[in-house]
Amino acid sequence: MKTLKLTGLLLCIFIINSCTTNTDEDIPTDLEIILGEYPHSYYHRLILSFQDVSGNDLLNELHNAMDCVYYAEVKRGLYTFKVDFEDGIPNPYEGGSPSIYICKGAPDNIFPELNDDYCYLRFVLCGSRTYPYGVPEGAKQIPFSEKITFTLRCPYLFENNAAHEIVTWWKPSEERFGTTTCYRIEFGSKEFTEIYHSTKTWYSMATLFLDR
Repeated sequence: MKTLKLTGLLLCIFIINSCTTNTDEDIPTDLEIILGEYPHSYYHRLILSFQDVSGNDLLNELHNAMDCVYYAEVKRGLYTFKVDFEDGIPNPYEGGSPSIYICKGAPDNIFPELNDDYCYLRFVLCGSRTYPYGVPEGAKQIPFSEKITFTLRCPYLFENNAAHEIVTWWKPSEERFGTTTCYRIEFGSKEFTEIYHSTKTWYSMATLFLDR
């Protein structure tokens, strides 16, 4: 009788374990590569350093105004920011704008190559909608947004209240669905193509130089 009860208990445990949800270890590792982190939109991730012609960090004052040690969202009262996509591509930020973050060095190993003595602005933008398994019936295929214009007003950075345009150029990543890389930036009548990319965090990073 004891043997029968023990057998029944073991059978119940087996059935319960068989019906539980798969753990992360059970999920195929190639699933993430196929779908990407954001399966329904392209995401544009950018880190920018602003320096003068002598290589001095121009974001220090903004960082000090934030009264933060390493990483924080920039207070809305310290800047205005607008994003414009190419003609015909819906703007998910119409009537608003995404947040901007400032960091000192490389928190969370976003970009280990970043200099710990410099501050950086960090942008994450939601771009064109995309479909991993083809466009569903009735849905409209939106072109990829290769050109995205940032309009940034920040007296702590630019030492004036004027709006400054930063034109960024992007391409879809061939390594992971839904991710992008920035390959060119136009700012202050200059073109910047020395842009670094991380295949770990999918950020692009560039240094923009101001004439002062």
